[in-house]
Amino acid sequence: MGIRVILPREYPLVVGDTFQLFYTGVVEAPNPYAYDILSLCEIGAHFPRYFECTPDRPGEYPLTVRVYDAGKALLGEGVTMLKVRERPVTPKDLVHVLCIGDSLTAGGVWPAEAYRRLTGRYGTPTGDGIENIRFIGTRTKDGAGYEGYGGWSYDTYSSPGSDTVPSPFYLDGKLDFRAYCEKNGYPRIDIACIFLGYNAIADFRRPEAADHAAYIEKARSFVDALKAAYPDVCVRLLGLAMPSWNGGMGTSYGAVLPYCDRYGFVRYINGLELAYQAWTADPAYRDFLGHVSTAGQFDCENAYPEIHKAVNTRCMRAERFQTNGVHPTADGYLQIADAVYRDLVGVLESFR
Repeated sequence: MGIRVILPREYPLVVGDTFQLFYTGVVEAPNPYAYDILSLCEIGAHFPRYFECTPDRPGEYPLTVRVYDAGKALLGEGVTMLKVRERPVTPKDLVHVLCIGDSLTAGGVWPAEAYRRLTGRYGTPTGDGIENIRFIGTRTKDGAGYEGYGGWSYDTYSSPGSDTVPSPFYLDGKLDFRAYCEKNGYPRIDIACIFLGYNAIADFRRPEAADHAAYIEKARSFVDALKAAYPDVCVRLLGLAMPSWNGGMGTSYGAVLPYCDRYGFVRYINGLELAYQAWTADPAYRDFLGHVSTAGQFDCENAYPEIHKAVNTRCMRAERFQTNGVHPTADGYLQIADAVYRDLVGVLESFR
């Protein structure tokens, strides 16, 4: 019996910033804790639920995650590179960042926190206080602009929009990012962070990269239009965060497929991760297209709203029970922001 360990080619880390890799996000099993999981790296530490590292110097460090059965037979293994960078410095010119998403972006929490971590001098973790960064978009939160609308997908953004909200990028009958910028007074788009995928699911029988070919083609058309408008743009694709670990899928989606199938969702997310890895390795795209692997940096056991609920209808002893399937608490959105922040630190090196 094999167990897949889904890891990206590398995780970007930042000196002094604590990185955690949660096994529920990278070990593909209905219950990863049914197995013996071991992480191995010359820096950091292995803990029961996650690997943790707060690097004190830049460098590249291989990390291996292994899965064994009770007899220590190896069931699966994944290897990634921890690429540690120094904290960012102010770019020489103003950098315009556009965050695009669906309901997980609509509230603006993760764009605003990524912006604060780069430009603020306050909060926890303390911001880096760099200048010449502007998050653009017609929606705003705490000084950060963005575009995020509940229920939207690449199809919605690439068309006139929804029944109530027009697509900000679809102007004069076509997808036109230059017209979007001119209309709203933005000089250009230097970096685009795209967090989409939750609303394009027909079924979860898509655990491999090839299963997502039709979806990738829609994403490719969107990215190609952005690249045609701004040839120097850098595009970052956010992978999906893992769904609720305990109860949220049933609360949100009842007993109706596809969303009530949590493990099916996990396999779908991993298939999309593999599809993003393949796309970003394409020689025609790899120089400007990157992938932010969110799943392993998101603690799905503790990042969703929860209540204490009776263990059954005749026993009032309470247990923790999550109450949303894919929309996290503020803490969960902050973990997504942390993943974006670490990635942007690396991207900004080219703007020095």
